[in-house]
Amino acid sequence: MRPARPLEDHIIAALTQALAEGRTDAAEHLLRAVETLCSDATPGSVLADAYGAAFGSPPTRLVRRILRQ
Repeated sequence: MRPARPLEDHIIAALTQALAEGRTDAAEHLLRAVETLCSDATPGSVLADAYGAAFGSPPTRLVRRILRQ
């Protein structure tokens, strides 16, 4: 059995999909969920990756990892 993915991975995947579909209303809530789970916004952190996904930076390490799964 595969190990369960962390909740923040699921939320980042949903955030990425919401942004791709133009659902900024949903993306805002998903970004807030990541902010609630992860307070560290240093470069390379889950929260920094979420901000990168939300504000148009190139795909981050976390997003690439999620897409590979």
